[in-house]
This record gives sequence, structure tokens and C-alpha cells, in this order.
Amino acid sequence: MATEYVKNVFVKQGRFGTKVSFKVDAFIEELKAKKNSQGYVNIEIKTSQSGDKMYATYDNWEPTSRGGAPASKQPYTSSPKVQATKGDDGLPF
Repeated sequence: MATEYVKNVFVKQGRFGTKVSFKVDAFIEELKAKKNSQGYVNIEIKTSQSGDKMYATYDNWEPTSRGGAPASKQPYTSSPKVQATKGDDGLPF
């Protein structure tokens, strides 16, 4: 999935915290166009690899099943438990 940058938002690290500025009229229209099926817009504030700039991207992830985990075709099963015998600490070495 390609990174989609948030337009009309400016993020800067300030002296006392992170400063986020919005170009209000344009940003409101952008938010209306980007809202998900439940009416939310998820935005991530990120720092560039060089660490000197901050920016915002849209987080478009949506769960594929209830609970947020991807739907699986086979149920999860744990590995069988090893029974320790007297003098056996259960370690393979």
C-alpha cells in the first residue's frame, strides 16, 4: 500500500511539544472525503528517517474480521505439551 500524505496539515517539533497546524477550510473538505465507513479518519504523525522533519499520513487499515485479527481458514492450535518424566527437565539438550 502506498503512503498517502495528509495535505493541508503541517507538523513541527516545537520547544514544548509537537505543533500541528491545519489549513482549516481545505482540511475539512479533505477529511470529509477520507472518512471511513464508521465516520473516522485515522492519521499517523511520523518522523523522517533523518529525524529532522515530521509529517502526517493516512492510516487506511481496516480489520478484516471482528477483533482486528485477519480471518483465518484454520483455527489456531498450540503445539503439543511435552510431559516431563522423572529426571527429565524437558530441555532437548
